[in-house]
Amino acid sequence: LMGFLYSMDKRYPFYAGAASVGLGVLVLIGMMWHWPYLRETDQQHITSDDDEVTEMDEANWKYIAEKPKKGDYMKLGKALGVMLIEKRYRWVSHLDRHLQFLDTVYPVLSIDSLQQRHQNIQFLRTGILSLRSEWEHMQYNAA
Repeated sequence: LMGFLYSMDKRYPFYAGAASVGLGVLVLIGMMWHWPYLRETDQQHITSDDDEVTEMDEANWKYIAEKPKKGDYMKLGKALGVMLIEKRYRWVSHLDRHLQFLDTVYPVLSIDSLQQRHQNIQFLRTGILSLRSEWEHMQYNAA
């Protein structure tokens, strides 16, 4: 095809190449628009192993530590930083104190059994929600 186009005019093969690249770009844009989930990484589709365990598998459950990548740390850091700024915490100038606070707030979870792990998480969630409710009540009464 390119030889035939070249025999007609020297510029035609370059135009044909540019047109095929442009068509390929249009196809890619169309695919990204029609199937946006194809752009997601496999990591985004992974759900927690704890959520998918059935009662039969609960006895055989074994904790498997996650292996975060640099991008995962970056996302966590950005999300946490934005959240703290929106809630008016001065974390940039008091980073060491905030890290100590986070270390206190997030205790080590049990990995002995799935049931114990769920109990740990539920206990933390209940305590934090209770504390949040008391905090909002205190703020409302102070105003």
